[in-house]
Amino acid sequence: MGSENITLRIMKTANGWYVEHEAGDVTNGYAVEGDAWEELNPALAGTFETPFKAPEENESGAEKPKVGELKAKIKTLEAAEKELHDLKEAAGDIDILQAIESAKKAQSQTNPQT
Repeated sequence: MGSENITLRIMKTANGWYVEHEAGDVTNGYAVEGDAWEELNPALAGTFETPFKAPEENESGAEKPKVGELKAKIKTLEAAEKELHDLKEAAGDIDILQAIESAKKAQSQTNPQT
């Protein structure tokens, strides 16, 4: 948006309200039935390109994770899940955890700690 100015127009209608907000070249409007002021918030109405920003912190004061960070974490988890699935397939009927424990036990017996 080229402009830092936001124009918000709220008009009373027979059934409730009509809300219009304008920022730069973008104008959005929507109708709200009833008299509840909370529903007039453009962010709650779900209009796209709303000039009103949601806070970057959640209720506890911690910063909300960015969408890009969450997508990266999802990709990392999906890759790890695929790798685990591939390992399980390669192992066949072998119990991987049991094999690891057996290897640790065998190693400790061949290299006793003094």
